[in-house]
Amino acid sequence: MKHILRAAALVGALLASGAQAVPFHYNFYGTVQQATFDPASPFRVTPGPGTALIGRVFFDTEAPDLAPDDPSVGVYGRTDGAPFFLQLELYPDSTPLVFVFNDYRIGVVDGPVRDQYTLHGEAGNPDGLNSYAMFDMQLDYPGSLFRSDALPAIPPDLFYRYPHTFMLTGAVNRGGQLYQYEVAGIVYQVPAPATDCLLLAGCGAGVAVWSRRRRAS
Repeated sequence: MKHILRAAALVGALLASGAQAVPFHYNFYGTVQQATFDPASPFRVTPGPGTALIGRVFFDTEAPDLAPDDPSVGVYGRTDGAPFFLQLELYPDSTPLVFVFNDYRIGVVDGPVRDQYTLHGEAGNPDGLNSYAMFDMQLDYPGSLFRSDALPAIPPDLFYRYPHTFMLTGAVNRGGQLYQYEVAGIVYQVPAPATDCLLLAGCGAGVAVWSRRRRAS
């Protein structure tokens, strides 16, 4: 990733246990492999194969299971008083395209033959001609990765280092017409939270693309 220029420490760590809520943060990095647009790209610079991705995940390690009746499937989302959001940054050039998902879920599946860790984020309303964005990242493990469906208190690559797939889909309304996009690729690195992470230049300079376009529509 040629735009990597500086390093910064991850914020948040596991400082407490038991009933106390612990805000936690980790980054992941990836590369776009395929991008399609209909009828054209809605972005100022078009992402494509080789475009760098940074994801920043904030969550509460004590978030409740939203699917408590299923002992093999855990679904975890926002709780009051703790940060819980997902931010994506795509780098087709030195200034990122930024997407913020304030409504997202972490999924944990402790299956009989396959375990799974997922992130699913939504921003905006996909109905009608609304601008929106959706993100999915999935880790599949053909074996026993988890002991239960509990929310792991460490990033997934601390115990599993195979690539994850991701998919970013959405649409931007421009003058009453929807410009749709689908961006897919591989997430290849989730650093340990106690280490410094390389961030791409301009990480904090972007404004969420979907919301900027939505205001303009």
